[in-house]
This record gives sequence, structure tokens and C-alpha cells, in this order.
Amino acid sequence: MPKTAETEAKPVVEKTTSAPSIVAKAPPVKAPEIASAKPQAKTEAAPEKATSTPASYIVAKGDTPISIAKKLKVSQETLMKANNIDDPRKLKIGQTIKVP
Repeated sequence: MPKTAETEAKPVVEKTTSAPSIVAKAPPVKAPEIASAKPQAKTEAAPEKATSTPASYIVAKGDTPISIAKKLKVSQETLMKANNIDDPRKLKIGQTIKVP
């Protein structure tokens, strides 16, 4: 039996073209500040306690006395003296040191 258009069905493929999408970036929008209706009372800062504990820093992976000193904005010498560090290689991850 010879093949004819009626006996052989070919799948129909539709070609669709889409326009390229254009996305424009808007500049950032600053949220408006909302003024409260009630005036807020000014509070005085709490006085520091004479027995305040010194600040501390926990040593993280990759920290060195130099990098810690830079983060804390103190000199390496001051940091090492305050923590009795004679050998910087003895710092351990998780060790708590005092911030002078």
C-alpha cells in the first residue's frame, strides 16, 4: 500500500518567537522616616559600674595577634602584654582573650 498524506500523520511543530524581555533597573528608593506623634523623653546614659568586666575577644580560625589587634584597634604589643602572650603561635581557636 503506498503512503499518502492521509495514511501517514506527521507531528505538527509550531514555531513561536518571543520578543526579548527588557528589564530596567530602578534606582533604590529610600524609605520615608515616620515622625512619632509623641515627643520622646531624653534619657541619660547609665553610669558605668566600677566593677565592669573587661571586653573580650574569642580567637577564630586564621586569627593572629596582628589581625586581632587590627580588628580591635589596639597595638599588637598592648594586646599581647594584656593577655600574657609570649608566643603568638600558642593562640588556640576558641580561646578568649582580653581586649585592652
